[in-house]
Amino acid sequence: MATSQTFENHKQITETLERKAAQLAALSRVGRHLSSFLTQQELLQQAVKSMREDFGYLQAAVMLIDEKTDNLYIIAATDNFLEIIPEGCHHILEEGAAGTAAQTGETVLVKDTAASSYPRQAGKWLPRSSVSSPIKIDGNVIGILEVESDETETFNNNDTLIIEAMANQIAVSIKNARLYEQALQEVAKCKQIEEKLRESETNYRAIVEQSHDAIYIYKGNKFLFVNDRVCKLVGYNKEELLTINIWDLIHPEDRAKIKYFGVQRAEGKVAPSAYTAKVLRKDGKIRICDFAINTIQYRGNYAVLGIVRDITERKEIEKQLQQQERLAAIGQLAGGIAHDFRNYLTTIILHTQIAQRDPNVTPGIAYSLKTIVDESKQASNLIQQILDFSRHTVVELSPIDLGKLIQRATSMLSQAIPENIQFTLELTPTGCTVEADFTRMQQVLINLATNARDAMPNGGKLHIKLSKIVVTPDGKHPIPEMPPGEWAELLIIDTGTGMTANVQEHLFEPFFTTKETGHGTGLGLAQVYGIIKHHKGFIDAKTAVGEGCTFRIYLPICETETEINGTQKGQAEISQGKGESILLVEDDTNLREAGRTVLNSLGYRVSTASDGQEALKIYRDQSIDLVITDLIMPKMSGQELRNMLMRTGPVKIIAITGHIMQTSKEKLKKNGFLEIIEKPFNVNELAKIVRQALDQN
Repeated sequence: MATSQTFENHKQITETLERKAAQLAALSRVGRHLSSFLTQQELLQQAVKSMREDFGYLQAAVMLIDEKTDNLYIIAATDNFLEIIPEGCHHILEEGAAGTAAQTGETVLVKDTAASSYPRQAGKWLPRSSVSSPIKIDGNVIGILEVESDETETFNNNDTLIIEAMANQIAVSIKNARLYEQALQEVAKCKQIEEKLRESETNYRAIVEQSHDAIYIYKGNKFLFVNDRVCKLVGYNKEELLTINIWDLIHPEDRAKIKYFGVQRAEGKVAPSAYTAKVLRKDGKIRICDFAINTIQYRGNYAVLGIVRDITERKEIEKQLQQQERLAAIGQLAGGIAHDFRNYLTTIILHTQIAQRDPNVTPGIAYSLKTIVDESKQASNLIQQILDFSRHTVVELSPIDLGKLIQRATSMLSQAIPENIQFTLELTPTGCTVEADFTRMQQVLINLATNARDAMPNGGKLHIKLSKIVVTPDGKHPIPEMPPGEWAELLIIDTGTGMTANVQEHLFEPFFTTKETGHGTGLGLAQVYGIIKHHKGFIDAKTAVGEGCTFRIYLPICETETEINGTQKGQAEISQGKGESILLVEDDTNLREAGRTVLNSLGYRVSTASDGQEALKIYRDQSIDLVITDLIMPKMSGQELRNMLMRTGPVKIIAITGHIMQTSKEKLKKNGFLEIIEKPFNVNELAKIVRQALDQN
């Protein structure tokens, strides 16, 4: 029996200790939570909420003493308390347990309200038991924490200690909140801040530590104070920072400038109080920062207060935007030049192919003519690169598995990569379907692989990796402008020579190259940039001298996939005319005459017009089987001419263009054009399309 009683006593003691431990843990947790609030109303509301939710008391309220009336008024309470006594309600200082606690400065425990000697408030509900604990700041009672129950004998001495501890914590938090409010008022008075900095250092430290800016105080070459943001910025802990030379954190390029500002300031001369400089981290990385500097009194001596904001990411975004604007401007210029060259090349190709058809051409002349055509095609490829960069070309997008596309291109890439370069491929097993133009995406891979090869003349490693990533609104975006969603991430990684910062800045600009004259046009990466932008994607390069290069490409994921067709079409015979009448409308005289000659040689009867108005007159006066018109012409565009012709009845019409196509081929066909021929074109292409158009019903 004694053993059983001992066990029961031990169990009760254990439960009591566990409950006390839980209450102390809750008290510690709530105390830390309250210290995070800087406004009095918020922290008091949290305090009464914690008394109910963390300690399990029925209801609680905080009452403060009104300095004008010397009465208590309710400033914060649990909801069930406010249902009985509304917020703001006044309580006479000499009345009840709360009034007594406020007047005496001692905690009042009421185990049974009905049996207590404390005066009642007429007409108001009274709890069955309560604890009223004074809230003191610097020994003065400023209010009461009252906890109540609807049962008698609810509170014991341990509860009283917990409530008193909570009242003390509230007092500390109120004091801090009031100090914070006082600090906010003093911020506007800069001279007063400087005069009272030493006195207020402890009070302001909490505010400084919560700042998003790096804040420090230094004198000479040493830090006197740093907040946590300084540590995060430079990668050193506080102990390390207080021992190192401050100038070791400033980039050598900026040290002389900042030291000069300091000398000017020390001599009482005017010196910039705000500037931008580069900061060196412990890991060797560089951060770009804005500095705001002021001279202050610190612990009785003059010192320098610095506030630093890391603007590295902002500068990077600005740099990318400036590069995009520069590339867009270059693209507009390049697109216009490419349009003119297309006209020239079309004329050259057509006239050359006309000459090639002469049966009397000697072998030497035939070779020269073939060379002209071949070189014109190479020039046409260069123009296509320019147009790809400037996005002045139409791409035929369809859902394609990017992994399959890369695999199809591997054999071609392998032929371009020498044996001293180890070529590896890593593709996601889940597949990445993107809206893409097969030919142009293949060109992207070829250009980047070639660029990597040229960066590794003595051999190295080339690794292509494809994976799928998800960009969330709250997460860090690989490239700042990328919107949230699923993306295919394509990495082309080489172990080559890398690039300087200056080269990287101009990397995607057309005609920019670091190769020797005659060993590159400077259009390869510009074309890649334009193609990726055309696909609504993003591209950048991470590189440094001697560290190789990683090109990162991001393309938006789509749902369905189209089968890749790699079949190559053979050379077809030139289609001949049957005496049909063709009206050729072209504002370029040389091209117009070349077109006339070719069509005549194919067996067509040809009329020509230099603009839309002349074409309308010819069409009305003659019987025309097919109209071939340039889209961009003075006086009347090709689309306007088509509209005018269609008013007279059905018309067969083909568009030719070397200009920026603002609409797709499909849209132009829906609007009445049978086919669109892009300049430069050759005799075979022209003959085939004309024959097909005439044969349509």
